[in-house]
Amino acid sequence: MQTSSPVDLNHSENEPAQSVRWSVYTLIISLTMAVALVGIFTSKPLASSNDRSRWCTVWSLVERKTFQIDEIIEQPGWNTIDKVKHEGHFYSTKPALFPTLVAGIYRILNVTTGLKLLEQTATTTRVILLIVNILPLLFTLLLWTLLLEKYATRFYTRLLLLTVAGMGTLLTPFCVTLNNHTIAAFSLLISLYAILRILDAPPEQANRPRLYFLAGFFAAFTCTNELPAALFGVISFLLLVRHDWLRTAKFYIPGALIPLGAFFLATFLSTGGWKPFYMYYGTEKYLFVHEGIPSYWFHPGGIDKSTDTPMQYLWHCLIGHHGIFSLTPIFLLFPYGWYLTRQQKSELSTGFRYITWTGLGLTVFLFLFYLSRTENYNYGGMTAGLRWTFWLIPFWILAMIPAADRFFKQASFWIVVSPLLIVSVFSALYPLQNPWQHPWLFQWMSHAGVIDYSDPAPQVNFERQIWIQTLPEAGKTEWAEFTRERLHHTQQTIKLTAAGEAEDVELTIEESDREQPIKLRLNRLKFEQGAPANELFRFAENVDEFTRQRITDWLTGSPKPNYYRVRDYRYLHTPIRPEAFRCMRATSSLVLRASENGPVRRYYCMAWWSEDVPFGVVRVRQSISSTNGVPLTQHVWEMTAASEVKEFVNPFASELKSQD
Repeated sequence: MQTSSPVDLNHSENEPAQSVRWSVYTLIISLTMAVALVGIFTSKPLASSNDRSRWCTVWSLVERKTFQIDEIIEQPGWNTIDKVKHEGHFYSTKPALFPTLVAGIYRILNVTTGLKLLEQTATTTRVILLIVNILPLLFTLLLWTLLLEKYATRFYTRLLLLTVAGMGTLLTPFCVTLNNHTIAAFSLLISLYAILRILDAPPEQANRPRLYFLAGFFAAFTCTNELPAALFGVISFLLLVRHDWLRTAKFYIPGALIPLGAFFLATFLSTGGWKPFYMYYGTEKYLFVHEGIPSYWFHPGGIDKSTDTPMQYLWHCLIGHHGIFSLTPIFLLFPYGWYLTRQQKSELSTGFRYITWTGLGLTVFLFLFYLSRTENYNYGGMTAGLRWTFWLIPFWILAMIPAADRFFKQASFWIVVSPLLIVSVFSALYPLQNPWQHPWLFQWMSHAGVIDYSDPAPQVNFERQIWIQTLPEAGKTEWAEFTRERLHHTQQTIKLTAAGEAEDVELTIEESDREQPIKLRLNRLKFEQGAPANELFRFAENVDEFTRQRITDWLTGSPKPNYYRVRDYRYLHTPIRPEAFRCMRATSSLVLRASENGPVRRYYCMAWWSEDVPFGVVRVRQSISSTNGVPLTQHVWEMTAASEVKEFVNPFASELKSQD
């Protein structure tokens, strides 16, 4: 057993009285809690696929007693890309333990209050988040106050770092969503607090069994929420073995075995094995095609494409669009704190030095670990910060203590540190209502054209002013029925028939609420050349002018024809085929005055184009809104029957075969 060095607090002689200090601490903590509560009660629930994946497991465990999420992802707004397909069922990719614990909270809440996650989503999620995020935030801020009182020698250092812990990191906005990063950081801090008490307190206080138990329990719980934190579990175990191997064996190990055992039990119950689903990335569990829709992970889009080089990735992780130092420049203090920890060995306690060096080693390890995973260079996806580093934040704040103490020997340091703190707080508060968005710096750089992670629009070699994409070949007749829902649960159906000829195509339009069909001819050559709509049609002589204009407006999507712009690909389920259609979405948008003295309106039409059906279009959505975005009318025409629908061909069949 080794005896720790005594802690030399060396507090400033001019610091305020304890009652004054704690009044200021209380003010900072209260302000932090107010900010967090505002975020909770103004944020939108289920804001990301990431947190939806966990909420799906929570709902399924309580409502259906299963880890399978097949049923809940069919509900509007509940589907997620963070899912795997295992033995014919869908499961969340997230480790099972944390959602299982949250499910226990939801079950108690449901029994005692009657709140239902599906029916009262916003209220239920907010109450649960108060328990799993806000209360731990309050508790850890109190721990920070105790740690700063013990290790920081200057009052200004404590004020600065307590403010950073409360409102200067991206942990705060993540308190409004269900995630593993906040709970990992909170549990890490509890473990660090216990370890520091063991290593630095007098023997009569340091040898308390509960400290070893808490250190082990929360170190292991951190590991269950962040896989790379397993190295911290090993290091913390070795530190305490070196200090007192007997108490470590008697209390640390049993404490650690509880969350580890629960983790593997939950994993086994959810997967049927000992390996969490997220460790199957790149296998058939992630790469599947369900009802014609391939998994997102076949070809991730946007920032998930992982196109950066290792050096670019490191740059943006440190000082770029997701940079630790660019978004939260107050963290520029902790590298200097690491340096001072080495230089001031006699002034710092044994435990503090060990923990600070552990933080340095873990930071280097974590960056090397993620730099080696070149297929995952996505900065954590659509997120306000480099979230895979968040659990290290307690280490970084501790490392800032010697640096801030050194600088605050001069009161003018506030002139330097204030801008760093302001930018850090801004980065934390900017995404407060939804941390599942890109950082403000990323958005600014994208707008300025400095970076571009967007997916290019599909390239086409044709132009259209009507939503019809294809015509039947000469000598062939095709038809399709388009149906829209009207008020009072009624429907309107329009049958569109085309008889292909060499030069023209004869269109027949039969409306369910009109007896006489409407006939017109469409010039094939001009259609293929992308000619304006007014050059395409020749109506039969018996069609009056009003009907001609009405049908033209229907086929173009607006009173004044406009060319369609191809935007992206989406998958669409319809009644005419079990498998979804892969559609190219094209839009036409126009702002004009409806009549000479009428109001200005925005006319918008979106077409879902697919070559698997007649006319090459599966759905058409036409809407009119005011210039400030207030919707006025909307009609959605969906193909409900057709002369011929091509069978589904799996475009990823070869990739799936290679997985076998």
